[in-house]
Amino acid sequence: LRSVLPALLLGFLIGSYNGRLAVWKTDDPEPYRVYPCPVYLLPKRERAALMRGIRIDSMEDVADFLENFLS
Repeated sequence: LRSVLPALLLGFLIGSYNGRLAVWKTDDPEPYRVYPCPVYLLPKRERAALMRGIRIDSMEDVADFLENFLS
């Protein structure tokens, strides 16, 4: 089941797409990248944050965030 995420003005949004961790650019309806990380394996708090969507300003910040988020 595909998650509905809020539209972005600029930057990136991290969320869930078909049960996997994904990143969207600007207001593109399709993910920019989908990662092999199943969201259900993450702790409840992180899953809830992903379902709301996490806004990030730059791809460098996305990489840093994902490194910290998944460790």
